[in-house]
Amino acid sequence: MDNQPKLDLKKVKIWFESLPEKRKFEIHQATRMTYHSCSIEGNSLTENDTFNLIVQELYKQEVIKT
Repeated sequence: MDNQPKLDLKKVKIWFESLPEKRKFEIHQATRMTYHSCSIEGNSLTENDTFNLIVQELYKQEVIKT
């Protein structure tokens, strides 16, 4: 079972919105590539779900440093 505290999604959204446009573009581009690669393998996540997972993971790595 995952014992990590739940992310505050409002903080994640504020963090993402504060990023430079170039960084946001790179994240969106990585999301599209990941989504299309995973869909070939039969992943059932939507592109939006994939984006949310990527942004949340980046937030953990860059802001809370987990």
